[in-house]
Amino acid sequence: MPFDPKSVARAFVEALAHEPLDRAVARFGDENTIFWILGMGVLSPQQLAGIGAALAEAAAGPATMIVHDVIADGNKVAVEAESRMPLKNSTIYNNKYHFKIIFENEKISQIREYGDTKHVHDIFGS
Repeated sequence: MPFDPKSVARAFVEALAHEPLDRAVARFGDENTIFWILGMGVLSPQQLAGIGAALAEAAAGPATMIVHDVIADGNKVAVEAESRMPLKNSTIYNNKYHFKIIFENEKISQIREYGDTKHVHDIFGS
């Protein structure tokens, strides 16, 4: 079966709901994968693990990641998605995302995550 970047990008974003961030990046990418988040810059695997641990600690229940749209142009894929996760502070983390995902050799080489930074601040205070 030929490599389909759209399907792999969709699977990666959906995996973010139930897999630690650093592990999902490692599974779909490799040790050279660059993960950039708006307002944070390029993050190391340790920083990704820290974000994942903080989210898991704040969670009151399982997360979901709904993919709304996927568009591909060669090795570049754009994914619009939305997360939902109940939190221990009785709020719902419901962020909206745009991911730009670039593939090299059938692995994710770069991820750029754009999310609602106001929502993050409103929910987590940082």
